[in-house]
Amino acid sequence: MTGIGDPSSGEWRVVWRGAGERLFVERQHGSDHPRHRFRSNGPGDGAVVIVRDDDGRVLLLEIHRHVLGRTLLELPRGQAEADDPDPVTTATRELLEESGHTMTGGRVLGQVYPDSGLSGDAVHVVVATGVTRGSADAAEFPVQHWLDADELAAAVRRGELRDGISLAALALLRATGA
Repeated sequence: MTGIGDPSSGEWRVVWRGAGERLFVERQHGSDHPRHRFRSNGPGDGAVVIVRDDDGRVLLLEIHRHVLGRTLLELPRGQAEADDPDPVTTATRELLEESGHTMTGGRVLGQVYPDSGLSGDAVHVVVATGVTRGSADAAEFPVQHWLDADELAAAVRRGELRDGISLAALALLRATGA
């Protein structure tokens, strides 16, 4: 019997790779029941960034997810690039790209797994520090919302905030009291 976190259940090998992308599929060999997982972060794990203003409101972006055919409220996030030395660097770059805002630092709260039954990737949860608001007009996602705790809960109830990465990151934030 293997324990939690025990990698001894078989070797993973790449069986498909997306042309021009960092997306690939691995198959676990040595198992009676072959398993597959998606991977996308060849050079490193991704990061999701929690940005709070002076009133404690959290930044959420309106993002249309074509796979779902709907627009959701999500925390800024993205994949690590090959030259990102750490999760805070990834979070800093993604925050600027997606929102137009900058941060001078951050604190890693931990990691979450977006879909532990399908994806082999992890996402670092980073709380931003030293945030300066930039121009949302130049951002990848210019429609932005700053929500307090009650508004966050209402957005979850309405189904506007329902992606696993944002929900897990906000739960980790609350659990750590950060």
